[in-house]
Amino acid sequence: MALFIKSELSETSKTLFTKKIEQWLSWTAHKDLKKLLKNPEESMKTLETVEGIAHTPTNHHHYLSAVIAYLRHEKVKGLGEETQNNLMKEWILIREKNSIPIKEHYLESKPTERQADKADMKWTDILKVRDELPIGQEKLLLGFYTYLNPVRADYFATELIPEGKVAKEPNYILLKDRKVVLTDFKTKGRYEKIEQTIPPELMVILEADLKERPRNYLFNPPTGGDTGYDRKQFSSWACRTLTRVLKHPMTLVVLRHLYISQMDLSKPVKELNETAKNMGHSVSIQKFYEWK
Repeated sequence: MALFIKSELSETSKTLFTKKIEQWLSWTAHKDLKKLLKNPEESMKTLETVEGIAHTPTNHHHYLSAVIAYLRHEKVKGLGEETQNNLMKEWILIREKNSIPIKEHYLESKPTERQADKADMKWTDILKVRDELPIGQEKLLLGFYTYLNPVRADYFATELIPEGKVAKEPNYILLKDRKVVLTDFKTKGRYEKIEQTIPPELMVILEADLKERPRNYLFNPPTGGDTGYDRKQFSSWACRTLTRVLKHPMTLVVLRHLYISQMDLSKPVKELNETAKNMGHSVSIQKFYEWK
């Protein structure tokens, strides 16, 4: 379904929201988007009783955000502007109610229930594993999420650009300049571009890995061929790989939490802002990411 046609949402958000709406519609008896939007209570009952998905505030939040994004950015055929705005407000209230447990965890600086089993690993133990790994994709993955301020799943199709070449992908690494440049990420509408300089320790790992396995992408599937992952593939691969090498449940989201939780957040605002910008969020969000 081509749902988000007029909106200025990122392609990543459009893909995620479209998937959530399509799933939600598949669980209804009517399969009618307009009916789903016009009947929030009935639609929520369907969502809350469907089998096969995690019934957590965090997971429900994604479905609610998809509906709200559609009402905010697209014109629903047969609905007046006032009716659509009122419907959006109804859905926003439902999302706010759903988000209360999530906000409580953040305000208490605690991981959510789904994150709890992953949150009890020390950052120093993660670094120890990284340093003991042999050269390869696993060491490189941990390196890019520990030597640098960790981003989201934004290394999905990160092109490696030698001197004199021009990037074809929105996310790339200028090898001569030792610079990571990301322009396709969740909050690109606010921050436009994330640039980080690769430190010497990480560059040594990257160059050694490229010597063993020359390629055009930072990470690519083991199935062969010189192509990058798509975002979903990369996220799945990265989380599986982290869990395996750390011998502990882990995700990229939790890794970002752990990174911030070991930071000195009493540093000058200028320094905190630079770190936050490199992670694609604000200083205020950074404080919410901290676990105590």
